[in-house]
Amino acid sequence: MILLIVALQLQAQDPVYSLFYLNKMALNPAYTGANRDLNFSIISRMQWTGLPGKMQTTTASLDLACPSSKLGFGAMFYNDQAGEGFLTKTQGNFNMAVHLPGRYSRRTSIKGLRGRKYIFSAGLQYGVGQRTVDWNTLVFSDQLDELLGVYRPSNALIGASETSNIVHDLSAGLLFRSEISRSGSFLSTGFSVYHINKPVESFYGENVTIPLRYSGHLYFNFRTSSKYRNGIPSFLTLGGNFDYQSTLQTALLGGTYTFGKNILLGIWYRNQKFNFPGANTNAAVFNMVYSAKWISVGYSFDLTTSRLGLDQTYGAHEIGINIRFDQVYLCKNKSRGNRSDRKCFMVDHKYLKKNELINFLP
Repeated sequence: MILLIVALQLQAQDPVYSLFYLNKMALNPAYTGANRDLNFSIISRMQWTGLPGKMQTTTASLDLACPSSKLGFGAMFYNDQAGEGFLTKTQGNFNMAVHLPGRYSRRTSIKGLRGRKYIFSAGLQYGVGQRTVDWNTLVFSDQLDELLGVYRPSNALIGASETSNIVHDLSAGLLFRSEISRSGSFLSTGFSVYHINKPVESFYGENVTIPLRYSGHLYFNFRTSSKYRNGIPSFLTLGGNFDYQSTLQTALLGGTYTFGKNILLGIWYRNQKFNFPGANTNAAVFNMVYSAKWISVGYSFDLTTSRLGLDQTYGAHEIGINIRFDQVYLCKNKSRGNRSDRKCFMVDHKYLKKNELINFLP
């Protein structure tokens, strides 16, 4: 709690994903182990492929849980490349979360919540990372001549080395999920803070810190199919994420729907603020996930709607894959009869075997 309320000056922005539900740990560290079984995922985002320079972020992650101890463990590794100088950041994160289940009192004033289940989760993330840059690929303005082109050395200050100092990065998140109906609908809301310890990152040996990033989300997952008797529940998810860092802020608003047990479709729009599409709209986002038993593949396209134009940027593309290893989790001997599973997880795992898409509900 103390880590989450620290407030510092903000100055920059981290990369964010449109296919976040394939890797919810990137949305909030408190999701670590939230689905019990071992999950492995890879997501790669290619931003504005029509512009010069490479802007690509790739993340690989895995997580699993120990239901009897109410703990989740995970690891996440990402590589981010930006610009013609191939500014690259590589970082490994290690996550741990605790999931505390409970039930509303049958005497609560809200009749629809009486006896309903809720889960409070808190997660901590520790990361180690470093940036690299290829100074030889950069061209500075004082090297240019209007007739001869690039022909003279630059007087620009070059970094002391091609690698920055090693960064130790601390982040934390809180998550609350609650049933809102007897049929299986539930809500999820959370808040996380990244770079809490103000890690210093510089090529010049100066005291340049990575600013905090605040991230919040709110989602309603409505079960729209008949009761679980058919074994294939369908869900409509509505909500959004909000990220704030320095002068930049991003809101991703929209929803998804699961069609049967194989297809999930999502429609979103990315704005600077939580409001309806307008002048500040950055992109319309269309994505889908196809699931076949234990493996799921996703694709997302960001249609640029800002003045940059789709003809200039070619939009942004994301490709992701998720593999769930059924019944692979920790502390099996201590959770016989699935008692711990029923307490610590929002959706009963016997339905995941019939509809893998439930695994991606936020």
